[in-house]
Amino acid sequence: MGFRAGLTKKACALYRTISLLALFLWSLSMFLPVVTFDNRGIPTMLDGAHFLQNGWAGPIMLQFGWYANLLMIPAAYVSSRNSIKPRRLYFILAASLITLWGNTLFLSSIAGYTGTAPIVRWHAGYFLWMAATGSMGALLMWRAVRARVPPASK
Repeated sequence: MGFRAGLTKKACALYRTISLLALFLWSLSMFLPVVTFDNRGIPTMLDGAHFLQNGWAGPIMLQFGWYANLLMIPAAYVSSRNSIKPRRLYFILAASLITLWGNTLFLSSIAGYTGTAPIVRWHAGYFLWMAATGSMGALLMWRAVRARVPPASK
């Protein structure tokens, strides 16, 4: 009994650590440059705060990744808790984050007043955001799969 309780405490501490690290990376990505795009021959750089403010309009270009930002704090709460009863919640949040993360892989241009402009360079903010949302989604999926496995008998 003591051995199993010790593993649960260690696992919960690990889940909390991963959740906090993902939240830290996610927060940091909002202050860093994300992309440089070609604005009619003038390279223009956008930071994470710009995407945080204007990303809600992404569906115009079939880009829904911004909506993962709305899930990050609830996902961190759920993934760091040890007693969330509806285990389906892990799977629903994980599938949502992973789907939105995957949609962001296909971001290739930025919409502007003069049409779309191709992205020419990715910066640290993009990679940190991808790492944060991807790791949070993976952690939640791990917890969803692990919650379905019956405990081993003695």
